Amino acid sequence: MRCLICNNKTIFLEKYKFNVKSDVEYLGDNDIYQCRDCNFCFCHPMPKKIKLDEFYQKIYRAYGRPHEYDSIDLKNNYKSFKNLDYLNYLEKFLDFNKINQLFDFGSGTGCLGYLIKKNYEKIKISSAESDDNCKKILKEREYKNYENINEINEKFDLITCLHSLEHLTDLSIIQNFKSLAKKGSYLFLEVPNCEFNSKFKLRPYDSPHLMFFTKESFQKIAKKYSLEILDISYCSIPLEENFKNMNYAKKKYENWQKGKIKNFLKSSLRKFLKRVKIFKTFENKEKKNYQENDKNLSNLRVLFKI
Repeated sequence: MRCLICNNKTIFLEKYKFNVKSDVEYLGDNDIYQCRDCNFCFCHPMPKKIKLDEFYQKIYRAYGRPHEYDSIDLKNNYKSFKNLDYLNYLEKFLDFNKINQLFDFGSGTGCLGYLIKKNYEKIKISSAESDDNCKKILKEREYKNYENINEINEKFDLITCLHSLEHLTDLSIIQNFKSLAKKGSYLFLEVPNCEFNSKFKLRPYDSPHLMFFTKESFQKIAKKYSLEILDISYCSIPLEENFKNMNYAKKKYENWQKGKIKNFLKSSLRKFLKRVKIFKTFENKEKKNYQENDKNLSNLRVLFKI
C-alpha cells in the first residue's frame, strides 16, 4: 500500500474498529495502514463511493444513531462553547472585516458559519452538505448549499472543514479548496488527533472515519499542496476522557439496525427526556475539561494561508 500523502510504502497497523456494527455494510471490512514517513494512517480498502454516499445521505443521522439530527438543540446550538471557541480561535489570526465569502465543507447544520454571520453580517455563507435533514436547516440559516463542489463558480476568503476531512477517501479535496480560494485566503481544518501510539490504540472504535491525521501529516500536506501554515495546535478534552465518552456511545449504539421501530421509539424518548431536562449531554463536561496545546488532547486543528 502507498501513502495517500507522500506515496511512500505503508505497513499494516491493525483491523478497523466499528462503533455501529451494521455499518460494515457501507464502510466495508477494512484494515488500517500507516506511513512511517508521514505518520499518517488510512483505511484499505476504501468504501465504494455509491455506498458512502448512501451512508451519509440516509444512514449517518438516522433515528437512534450517534449523530441523529435533533431539532431540540437547533435554536441555540450555534452558540455552544465549541462554536464560540472556533470563532475566538479564528479571530486571533484573521480580520473578519476583510472576509466577505465563507465556504463550509461538510457543514452539517452550519453552526459555525451561522455564528460568524451573526457577528459579521456582511459575510455571505455557502456550504457543501448532502444530508437531507441538514439541508433544510442550512436553507433556514440562509446558506447557499452546493451538493456538487465541482459546480461552484465562486471564490472564497475563508474555507472551513471541521471534522469532515477524516470521513473522505482521499485528499483531493485539498486541491479543490485551493481552486475555490481567493489569493491570500484561509483554510481552517479540525480533525481528531490520531497518534497511533500505545495510548491511542486503546480507542474504542474508528468508524466512520477513514483517514487519521497527526501534526506531522499536516506538515507533509502543507508541503505537497504549497500551503503556508499559520498554526497547528492541539485542543479539546484529553484522549482518556474522550475514550470514556466513546465507550458510552459504543455500548449505546453498537447494535443499531436500519429500519427497526425501536430506534424511532428510543429516539422519541430521548428527545422527550431532553425536553424536560433529564437527558444528560457532554457539553458542560467538555467545557470544564477543555484544554489546549497538549499532544494528548483529542482534536488537532490547523490554519493554512493559501
